[in-house]
Amino acid sequence: MSYTNLGYEVIDIPNLQEDLVRLRSHCFKVFNLISNKPVSNDKDLIQFRINSQKNQFQALKQLQFSPPLFKVAGNPFFANFLISKHNFKIPNLELPPYLRCDIPIKEQSLFKQHQDYSYNNGSTNSVTIWIPLQDVNIDNGALLIASGTHKDGIYKNINGTIDDSFEFAFEAIPVKFGQAIIFDQKIVHKSGFNSSDIVRFSILLRYSDLADKDYLKRGFPLNHEIINKKFS
Repeated sequence: MSYTNLGYEVIDIPNLQEDLVRLRSHCFKVFNLISNKPVSNDKDLIQFRINSQKNQFQALKQLQFSPPLFKVAGNPFFANFLISKHNFKIPNLELPPYLRCDIPIKEQSLFKQHQDYSYNNGSTNSVTIWIPLQDVNIDNGALLIASGTHKDGIYKNINGTIDDSFEFAFEAIPVKFGQAIIFDQKIVHKSGFNSSDIVRFSILLRYSDLADKDYLKRGFPLNHEIINKKFS
């Protein structure tokens, strides 16, 4: 089925693997710097989070402004893809790129069922591009998507979260390293639980089309305040 029907698709992101590897390596350098004990692999990072959630979060906050992250986000592939494949006229990031670090512990930071559009209010054709820094499957927290729900409009929600009384048919979407998921910001989705023994890193890029007439009429609302809520 097509993106139009499903509301998402898995795409190849050529020539980006080296930058993704570099970013993952940079993450460990920053975690290692802030930790009291060496952090050189996934096992060390998991233990760092267990030992000091505060310091691990502080490191992750700094990583949101790291040059390797912005290098990935600034790759022209994404804007060109949206223009050629999704009829965008002027692609523009609604928010700075965002790096997630999902550690396989019981107290994971999971987003319940929601639509990105409820938080972002971008253009009517706005999309999110979700880029993993390693292979992703059900075990390490593949994104859970309810295909076709982008056609339903915006569901009633509280601070973006859709009440559990709404039941959706979620499907885990596996993604290989070197691929990404692009999805309509109106599609219902939620976090998958990482039950593996590795850390699941991913990048979120949220795009709107500045040429969208409704977006222009609303004055291009910015949503940068969402960054400050991510770690609260």
